[in-house]
Amino acid sequence: SAAAVMNPTSKCALCATMGLSPIYSMKRRIASSSDGTPATSLSRMPVSWVISGGIGRSGSTKVLKVSSTVPPEKRIAQIFEQVERFFDGSELAAFLTPHQPTMLLKTSLNYRYRPTIRYELRLYAAPVDTAVGELHVSMRTQSAGLISLMEEFFNRWIPIEAAVQEEKGIRPSYSLSAGRFDRTIHLPAGNDAEQVSGAIAGYVQLLDGAMKQFIDGSLPEKEMADLIQKADIGI
Repeated sequence: SAAAVMNPTSKCALCATMGLSPIYSMKRRIASSSDGTPATSLSRMPVSWVISGGIGRSGSTKVLKVSSTVPPEKRIAQIFEQVERFFDGSELAAFLTPHQPTMLLKTSLNYRYRPTIRYELRLYAAPVDTAVGELHVSMRTQSAGLISLMEEFFNRWIPIEAAVQEEKGIRPSYSLSAGRFDRTIHLPAGNDAEQVSGAIAGYVQLLDGAMKQFIDGSLPEKEMADLIQKADIGI
């Protein structure tokens, strides 16, 4: 069960240096509309848990040294450009902002009114422990049915992925709160820009495809577990 792998902590260790944006711990939120009825926006979805994968100890300032003569800003730009090329011509559209450590990927869901799913990538100028950045997934919708499906998907996906990654010695921090899924991104073996971009793009592609299949009703939990185990997620 999901509870078997939960290890809640008060803060994520990756916010230790350089003003990095932390992935905050889960906060239960109860939202109501102006007439007192429960709100149905996914951004106000009540959530049940957060997994923090133990990236170093709380308050750690250990920084992984990366051997590279490429300036961080240029390296981030190279990674994002390669991610953009990876998705060229696919359902995921990439949006880059020059000189920014963030990249946005958008896709529409085959559901009523075709809501948009947003994948925001944020990379750090220097790794903290083994984390090189964060992935944030969000979607706003007025459909109570879609809210329920999205919540169910992530509540199933996170503990399975966390267990598989733990066996590889990769311990991402996850949080699910108020219609937003957050996950730290970790260094694949080798650590060059091509490997990092390939690992990130592959993971987003995997997550996006699985989410769409689950919402369509074509990805039962057993197949989800098989998919994650065979994917060889490197981040």
